[in-house]
Amino acid sequence: MQKIFRIKNLQAGFTLIETLAAVSILMIAVAGPLTLANNSLRSSMTAKSELVASYLAQDAVEYLKVMRDASISKDGWIDRNLSSCDTGSECGIDTTVVISIDGSGNITSSGLQPACSSTNNNCELSFHGDTGFYNYVPAGAELSGFTRKLAAAVTASEVKVEVMVEWKQGRLNRSVILRSSLFNLK
Repeated sequence: MQKIFRIKNLQAGFTLIETLAAVSILMIAVAGPLTLANNSLRSSMTAKSELVASYLAQDAVEYLKVMRDASISKDGWIDRNLSSCDTGSECGIDTTVVISIDGSGNITSSGLQPACSSTNNNCELSFHGDTGFYNYVPAGAELSGFTRKLAAAVTASEVKVEVMVEWKQGRLNRSVILRSSLFNLK
């Protein structure tokens, strides 16, 4: 007796179209969470920079309050110390400099820097990781990316202060502006 073997035509494996469809679905499933993670990382970096900029602006205003309080015994209080920042000029303020006062109550040294300009970048801040402080440094030093500028409008009883902290994040220029009024407490 003779047996005849028949070969069944069974499909084993996937076709090219099925494989492409499976890969496309897998890519869509993976791309969503990766995009979400990327956007979250970018948002957290922006929030960190905005927080640092806000602290740098507030630090400058607090330093000016200390200058005001240190010279409260004098009639001219803070206005004589802010002459380089008045009438539309911008200056820098280095809050790591100790304020010195002579025997007459005059401030002999403070962290006020000369007028800021875009050519010499003397209002760019440097971050010192060992101390955690931001301050102004000579040209050629490692910069933090933050620029702090101070403008003041001085009257007999009040100083209106505007501190602007700027930085670049990616292709965008960002800034935080803090406005405050300091009053003559005398």
